[in-house]
Amino acid sequence: MVVEAEPRVSGDRVLVTLDGSDPAHLEGRRPGAMRLASSAPVRIQVNDPVGRVRGFPWLRFLERRPLNVRVTGGLEDDVAAVGEPIRFLDSIQVSVRWDEGEGKVRYTVSGEPPGPESALYEGPVAVGETARFRVRMFTEAGSPLGEAERVSLMRVTRISHLAGGLPARGSGPWRVPAANFVFDGLVDPSRHWTPPAWAENPWVEVDLGREVAVGGVTVYGSARGGRPGYRVAGAGSDGRWRPLVDRSRNAEGSILEDKFEDEFDPQSLRVLRVELVRAADGSWPSLLEVAVLPPSLLTADRSTP
Repeated sequence: MVVEAEPRVSGDRVLVTLDGSDPAHLEGRRPGAMRLASSAPVRIQVNDPVGRVRGFPWLRFLERRPLNVRVTGGLEDDVAAVGEPIRFLDSIQVSVRWDEGEGKVRYTVSGEPPGPESALYEGPVAVGETARFRVRMFTEAGSPLGEAERVSLMRVTRISHLAGGLPARGSGPWRVPAANFVFDGLVDPSRHWTPPAWAENPWVEVDLGREVAVGGVTVYGSARGGRPGYRVAGAGSDGRWRPLVDRSRNAEGSILEDKFEDEFDPQSLRVLRVELVRAADGSWPSLLEVAVLPPSLLTADRSTP
């Protein structure tokens, strides 16, 4: 980073400090171009020929950010919203660019700040799981050069099932996060359905469009401090509800799990509903995805060694 300070009026003196302190105690000089090895609070003051301050001092905290991070590969979104993680389906590559000869670049994928002993960046880094990538430049002696760059990466799983992409509806007036997230075919922590704390017996359901044979469900969910509790029921074109799965006792447990597979005798169903069970702490669990599976798929899974 280069800082240049030149007076507009001939004969004026430029006073500069790089620690934010008052430059009045410095002798006037024309600093020309100054190169900053790291971020610094730069304060510049201009004095006229007799020593009076001209105008107002200039104070800015300048961040030196010498690194440019680029993510390529199986991205789910071309551009992530500000502050949101970059979502990807498969493995991706994280590349870092900088001016050659400045220093060594080191990185972490755990979110910890990189240090002089962190992994040395020697080329694009392949990432296959959710990670917090941080990278920073260091001198040969191990001193940091500029600020660290960071990027959050979120692995998203796409699954195919009978209800994938079909519109859903939930109980109550709330629509954010949308019930459609539960059956959109994506296991994505950023897309979930969670009813508010004041909800009573919340449920979410999907209409399959016609009666189809269903042999099981896989529920992807999360709960604050434990396992998500829920019940699953189904109805045919006659509208009569039949209980299919009861995991209400999940809400009593403390084991952290996020995927539950249940199979049942094949049923001819038009509508499938998931009713949530309130946890012991009074909160409701979140549903990321409910995969509705045909009997043939479950049979194939059981026959696979």
